[in-house]
Amino acid sequence: MAAMTPPSAPPPQVLSSPAPLAQAQEAQAQAQEAQAQAQEAQAQAQEAREAQAQEAREAQAQEAREAREARRPSLAQRPGRLTAVCVVHAIIENPGETPDVTAIDKRPRPGRLAVGSGGFALDTQVDRRHHGGHEQALYVYADEDAAWWAGQLGRQVPAGLFGENLRTSGVDVSRAEIGERWRIQPPDADGAGPVLVEVTSPRTPCMTFQKRMDQPHWIKRFTLAGLPGAYLRVLTPGTLGAGDVVEVVERPGHGVTVADMLTGRIEAYLALLEAHDTGVVTLGPKVAGQVRRRTSRAHPSSA
Repeated sequence: MAAMTPPSAPPPQVLSSPAPLAQAQEAQAQAQEAQAQAQEAQAQAQEAREAQAQEAREAQAQEAREAREARRPSLAQRPGRLTAVCVVHAIIENPGETPDVTAIDKRPRPGRLAVGSGGFALDTQVDRRHHGGHEQALYVYADEDAAWWAGQLGRQVPAGLFGENLRTSGVDVSRAEIGERWRIQPPDADGAGPVLVEVTSPRTPCMTFQKRMDQPHWIKRFTLAGLPGAYLRVLTPGTLGAGDVVEVVERPGHGVTVADMLTGRIEAYLALLEAHDTGVVTLGPKVAGQVRRRTSRAHPSSA
């Protein structure tokens, strides 16, 4: 009987090495990391360009303010006058904001209008939290500053366009000191008693204002211009009309102006807080709270 030949063993399996796959994955990861680094570098470069552009805009705005200051006449020694008194023309829709309507559409009115601690009797304040109440009974803007804006915008800036209640001529509104007091009365003393008002704070631009002006970056542009106009508290009620004389009768002397407060410089807020705490000026609850919050964030020990 012939011997049986044992079956031959199967050839050994050749396993593929994992090295090429790992190398490919590593190369892909490196490529992704390089791409991420390139994107980050590009983003940093863009941020640097934007920062430089912002610095240039701020420097330009500062130069413009200094140029205006150099040309600005001294108005402290002579009275000014009201050129318009404005109240709400219509309540208009304000989608996307709270509240969703606004009374920013102010228009001049003829004759004399009654004014009290809440503002003009014929006016409306929809957003009393931010643009109303006794500390913001009236908003006043200067003809001189409106004329500057007219040149910048290439259009007229009529009384009421900024939502102001009063337009003045010959009054340095945006350089008025916080707590400064004005006496406003008819030039011929026709029986109408004087109205006494006090400067309380600057106008802070908001989205409603930006929508009304239909200008890109209006909030930032208005802020950088340093011409905010002022809110007034009514200390002695009465009536007001175009042509009334505006006279500065008291200035606290702490040196913090409406424009200083708008810039948010901590030095201005600290000086205003000191003036309030020492009795040089008495800030209303709304403004005093704002000043204390601002100074406490920068210097917790001052809270």
